[in-house]
Parts: sequence; structure tokens; C-alpha cells
Amino acid sequence: MIKKYENIGEVHFVKHSRAKKMKILVRPAKNIRVTVPDRATYKEAESFVLANIDWLEKTVIKIKDIEKKRFIYDENKIIETKYHKIKFLRHLSTKLKITENKDFVEIFIPLEADFKDDFYQEQIKDIISQVYRREAKRYIPERLDFLAKTHNFKYQIIKITSAKTRWGSCSYRDNINITLYIMKLPYHLIDYILLHELCHTVEKNHSIDFWNLMEKVSPNSKKVRQELKNYRLS
Repeated sequence: MIKKYENIGEVHFVKHSRAKKMKILVRPAKNIRVTVPDRATYKEAESFVLANIDWLEKTVIKIKDIEKKRFIYDENKIIETKYHKIKFLRHLSTKLKITENKDFVEIFIPLEADFKDDFYQEQIKDIISQVYRREAKRYIPERLDFLAKTHNFKYQIIKITSAKTRWGSCSYRDNINITLYIMKLPYHLIDYILLHELCHTVEKNHSIDFWNLMEKVSPNSKKVRQELKNYRLS
């Protein structure tokens, strides 16, 4: 059953034999879904929605804000990474397919598919993330080692992660973690992040001594730090 409500739009009521209680699901770019147990009536489900209408109205507003900020890959735009060019093509198959060689990654989308649909956007995002991961493993360890030797730093291990909250981190044991998304940045910003974590092998917090050391190995570091704020992690 589908019913439209003012301020929240369409609500889809779906019976489910395994559901033990009613549940409301609100997702970006999707209609509101209410799971209804077999033993419950649609009238009871509608009452459940009305009882939660204030929460739903606030949640819909938040979801709309998220949708405005959501990044959508452009089917006609070639994405250039450090080592590849990623382009999108259409094909007759019903499934998404990928081919890759030394210079190109080709992502084939089903001919009739809605390119902007969440399902395909998420698959594309996962594929591109894997490209960044492979490139990060290829570039970051060697570059980190070069910078460490150049500035006389010592660290234990380097690990490439999928972190979406920070570009990098350094543990008290001097193990360095770098997110794969660092490969989206210009080379000078990559160096800044790597040097930042290397400085943490000497100074464990952001003290005056840390920033003095950072300025020594990365001149104009304050200006570069401000530039980095213009980039999103994922």
C-alpha cells in the first residue's frame, strides 16, 4: 500500500511475514518504507506513522540536505587518477562490468540502467576506491620511505586504510596509517600529510614543538594546511 503525506511525501507500507514489529526506514533518494508484520493491519501501520510524524518530518529535512551534498559521478566525465583514466561506457549486459589495463579503467554500465541510481553509484564508488587503494599501495610506501630518509625520521610500518575521517595517523609505536583517499590529492598535499605523520614519530601531539618541526620539514605548512581543508576525504 502507498499513501502520500504532507511534508514527508509517499510512504510505502510493506507486509513482511518475518517482521515482529513495525519499522520505519528513511533513505536518501528513496521513498519512506514502513515494514508491517502480517498480524498488524494497515490501519495500525498508518497510526504508527502519524505517531512518529514529527520525527519523520525532521528526518526528511535532514535527508534532503544529505541529497543536496551527495556527490554524483558524471557519466560523460573521465576521472583522472595518478596512474589511470577512468571512463564510463554503456553495454548490453544486465550487469556492471569492468576492464582495466596499464593506463585505463573502463566501467561498463547496463544500457537501460539509471546511472544516477544509488545502486550503480555505490558500485562505481567501490570500484574507484579499489583503484585508489592499488595506487596508494604503489606510491605511498615508497614516497614515505623517501621523505623519512630525507628528513631523518624513523617509523615502524605503513598501512593503507579505508578511513573516511582522517587522512592519516601515527600510533605511539610509530606505526603510520594512511587512507587510500589520499590519492585524490595533489602531490604536494600528499607530502604534507606524510610529513605530518612522520613528525608525530617525534612529537606525539600538536604542541608548539610539533608545529615548529612541521614548519622545518614542510615550509609554509600553515598555508598548505589551509589548502587541505578544501578537499573532502571520500
